[in-house]
Amino acid sequence: MDKSAIGKLRLLVADPSGYMAGLTASLLRGIGIKNIAELTNSGAARIALARQRYDAMVIDAALTPLGGVALTRAVRTDPDSPNRDTAIILVFSEISQAELIRARDAGVTEFIRKPMSANLLDLRLRATLANPRDFVTVPNYAGPDRRRRAASVKGPNRRGDPQPAS
Repeated sequence: MDKSAIGKLRLLVADPSGYMAGLTASLLRGIGIKNIAELTNSGAARIALARQRYDAMVIDAALTPLGGVALTRAVRTDPDSPNRDTAIILVFSEISQAELIRARDAGVTEFIRKPMSANLLDLRLRATLANPRDFVTVPNYAGPDRRRRAASVKGPNRRGDPQPAS
């Protein structure tokens, strides 16, 4: 992704700390992104996400009153959301393995642990936007395909018609 394309991106940053939202936006401006919405609560984020389309979101897991994972799930499961398939990068200070799994299952695209560098944010954002995963909608999940690589499977297709027992 070249500089002119980066400069045209529209991002949403949501962090419960105004200071951290501003710092994240500053890191993004440092890599050339100019159009950034900085928000400090999930209510404002939901309003912004209903009004316009973003190219990516950087959401803190500790967002209030609705957490970053719950906000992700709300965006992903709303069929009328203009941002249903938008890349979501979840940032966190501390997170358990169970919470990471819940976040992945809610539809988070990528993860970054705080403190984050401009370089890491730039790399994750570019990789996410340059190689978007297919968006999947099934009864219990809506979000990017959770498989990061295509793998060939050896052996019988167990998802096909069952073979009669011999």
